[in-house]
Amino acid sequence: MTAEHFRGRSSPPDPNTATLQAMTKDGRSNWDEALLGNRRHHTEVTLLDGRNFSYDKNSCVQKAQREVYGAEWSVLFQSFQGFANRVMQETMDSALAEEARRQWAHCMREAGHRYKDAQDPRRAVQALLDRADGDPARLRITGRKELLIARKDSDCERKVRLHEAVLNAQATVEKRVLAGHEVAYRRLVELRRQALARLSR
Repeated sequence: MTAEHFRGRSSPPDPNTATLQAMTKDGRSNWDEALLGNRRHHTEVTLLDGRNFSYDKNSCVQKAQREVYGAEWSVLFQSFQGFANRVMQETMDSALAEEARRQWAHCMREAGHRYKDAQDPRRAVQALLDRADGDPARLRITGRKELLIARKDSDCERKVRLHEAVLNAQATVEKRVLAGHEVAYRRLVELRRQALARLSR
């Protein structure tokens, strides 16, 4: 996190920034509509995970996805994004993961860090970065503290076997959440494989 502050940005620049900044408000609206579509032209479908999803089949994004991945892609991809979110949430809420996190927090407390969940170290580093306010000397101090926290975090995760606990919980949750959707999942994987094969020629 500290290294990103030294670099000055955490993601690559948008190549369209200059074009978009030069546009009028109407021009930007037209750009967005061409890219993502018009709500009036949306088609609504029920996804495999039960959610409703609406999209404009004639938007640039949808046309590009159809050309690269095929007509089934949008519905399958959005469905499995929903399944993935459910799996992630239910895995982290599982008793196995909760017990591993409790042991991890105890391990971190023994090292002098009073963290309750896995995001607390990031919040602690972010608070230090905010206080550093871009000052290079204070950022270097923060960077050293971040490395110490990261080392202890890694040590505790290994000690309590947090990774294994989450993987075991995830395997159980995936079986339940994805039951009955195995054929659709294999189709999604195949569409991606075919697209990558075409693009690599």
